[in-house]
Amino acid sequence: MLAGLFVTVTATAQTKIGYLRIDEMVGLLPEIQKLAWIQSVKNMLERFCNATLELCSVRVSKKLQEYSDSTKSKVIKDQILKDLQGLKEKNWMVPII
Repeated sequence: MLAGLFVTVTATAQTKIGYLRIDEMVGLLPEIQKLAWIQSVKNMLERFCNATLELCSVRVSKKLQEYSDSTKSKVIKDQILKDLQGLKEKNWMVPII
């Protein structure tokens, strides 16, 4: 009598499905946080410089308009000219990023 031995092996694999958000993981890296901080500082400085230049432009425009007024005396025009020269010197001190 031949006896046959059949062994049935069943393996059950566990299937795990997970999701990975790469943008969240990358955001946690210190290098990326440093770059984001640098970018925010750069943006802040850019807004500051633009606002400063706009303010200087408005001041110069007003002074030029006052200077071109024909009813102003020579003394007043000389003072306006000095003010314009002072504004010119201040403009050169504005950092360009």
